[in-house]
Amino acid sequence: MSAFVETKDELPTNIKVGFSKALAHLPLLLSFNLYKYNDEDWYSALGGEFTLSPNLFLRLGYDQFGRNLGVNSSNDKFAGAAIGLGLLWNNIHIDYSFTTYGELGTLNRFSVAGQF
Repeated sequence: MSAFVETKDELPTNIKVGFSKALAHLPLLLSFNLYKYNDEDWYSALGGEFTLSPNLFLRLGYDQFGRNLGVNSSNDKFAGAAIGLGLLWNNIHIDYSFTTYGELGTLNRFSVAGQF
């Protein structure tokens, strides 16, 4: 990367490592991730996906990064928590999640993915 005038910045880097495990006698997939961005601490995330039917999934999670965004108010007790639904329909994945960041607000995510 070339410098802008005399300033040269590093490219942003994201390091991520994780694993998941499907439980043998319960329709639950557990996952754990560790990740790090340039010049920041390591963060962890824990999640679970319940299979409600072959085409419907309930997801719950917690991300330590969301908790660290808190501003120490009484609304921050669930910061970093997330809930979501996944739907598989004709090889199309439809996903929705709701994440809270406490006093900073909430985040709604919606995605549609498919194979062609």
